[in-house]
This record gives sequence, structure tokens and C-alpha cells, in this order.
Amino acid sequence: MAMTRSVHNNAPDALAFVHQVESAGAAGKITVSEAIYHRTKDLFDFEPRGGVEVDLMSLRGISSAVALYVALETDSQTESLA
Repeated sequence: MAMTRSVHNNAPDALAFVHQVESAGAAGKITVSEAIYHRTKDLFDFEPRGGVEVDLMSLRGISSAVALYVALETDSQTESLA
């Protein structure tokens, strides 16, 4: 029961974080966190977006700069969409 309660208590913070990362991204571009960048950097090309101030725990008033990356479109990706 304690594990379930802990997950539910963190859900609003996680959703707020995702919303703020989306808001910081450019329209029509895929913006990812540093964790996702490190997991996929060998599969895709990225450009650093820089540190973006994100309110990590909106209800608790804690904020921090988060490194974001923008996925770059490659020629092979463009050809596969045509």
C-alpha cells in the first residue's frame, strides 16, 4: 500500500515536469531530457537546447535548471516520410 501511495503522490509533480519540458520545446520539434538523450544518442542526432529552468515540484516551490536536447531531422528520416 505504501508503494502505491508514494507513486500517486509523485504523479502531479511528474506531470507538471513533463508539461514544462513540452512548453520549453520548439513547435514541431522533439525535445528530450538529458536522461533520454543519453539512452538514445547513438540512435539519433541531437542539438543541446541548453539549461531550462523547470519548476521540479510546483507545489513545493523547488526549481532547477534541466538540460534539454532537440532531436535533429536527418536526410534518411525525411526520405522515409515522403
